[in-house]
Amino acid sequence: MTPTHHVVVAASVGGTKIACGAVAAGGEIVAETDAVPTPRDGDTVYGVIADEIADIASRVGRDRVAAVGVSFPECVPPHPAFAVGLPAPDKAHPVTERVEYAVRARLGREMPVAVLHDAAAAVLGEASPQGTAPGARDLTFIVWGTGVASGVVRDGALYWRDAVVGMMVAEAGALIVRAANGRYVFRPSSKWPTLARSEQSLDGRMSGPSLSRRAPDLPPTIPPKAGPDLARLNAAARAGHQEGVRFIADAGYEFGRALATYIHYWRDIRGQRFADRIVVGSGVARIGDGLEGPNGGLLLGEVRRGVADGLAGAGSSDYDTGGVTLSSLGHEREYLAFTPPW
Repeated sequence: MTPTHHVVVAASVGGTKIACGAVAAGGEIVAETDAVPTPRDGDTVYGVIADEIADIASRVGRDRVAAVGVSFPECVPPHPAFAVGLPAPDKAHPVTERVEYAVRARLGREMPVAVLHDAAAAVLGEASPQGTAPGARDLTFIVWGTGVASGVVRDGALYWRDAVVGMMVAEAGALIVRAANGRYVFRPSSKWPTLARSEQSLDGRMSGPSLSRRAPDLPPTIPPKAGPDLARLNAAARAGHQEGVRFIADAGYEFGRALATYIHYWRDIRGQRFADRIVVGSGVARIGDGLEGPNGGLLLGEVRRGVADGLAGAGSSDYDTGGVTLSSLGHEREYLAFTPPW
């Protein structure tokens, strides 16, 4: 049992940013750093993770740090403490090995280090007492950011491996595929890495970088930044840029239509309750902030409308779209997955 005065230092590694915080028993975030850019060099990223963790550890007192947790955008098998009913892997994943080595070398001592796929960490955080869906025993979290992925809690435990789709945590972005006619389909297969060309998958079509490339030109009143930036698009839409408003609405509706195929497969065909409640989060999920549509918040309203229309087209009309919502948390959701003790 971790003493109550101890903390876990947690790092959230994303496609664009690395954030770090310390979480105490009960889920209180006791310290955070400003997010730093994620290095493009795969070797450098581990050193940055270790530096950020060491910074937080120094702030809270290194003697208080009982363990370290890192969420990573890679299909890393979950640490045994978070994988109820799953055997420990025969060999540590290379990402886990490199994170452990970098962290322990930087802090100068041995300690438990857990690495989770970012969507797996996120869904555990969202179901925690401080999450968007506190206490949920069946829940899906959809990462909609630099990439698209999913994490699932089923019957109160992390659901990692499925007999049909294998490592399920990765399936939403890879197994939802945009067909040549523009319609989305769900293709259950354990061979998701090679299932479709990247531009056909939901991950390739609706990720932040892909949407940025398709976004409309912005008026000169919106200060330019280096590279495409969906936050600028949202600012333009809030300022009355109608092309921006339509683009955000269309993105939400398309995402909802795609999500309907996930719901139809898991709920109607497989009979799984975790498709009844879905939290969508990460950077792209915030592009509708401050924008109202005919059904409330613009982005969420359009996502729900897309879900309803997609399910109706599949012959399923009894789904409560109110079960689909946007996350109320930022990086904290991934920190919360590592709340001590574990």
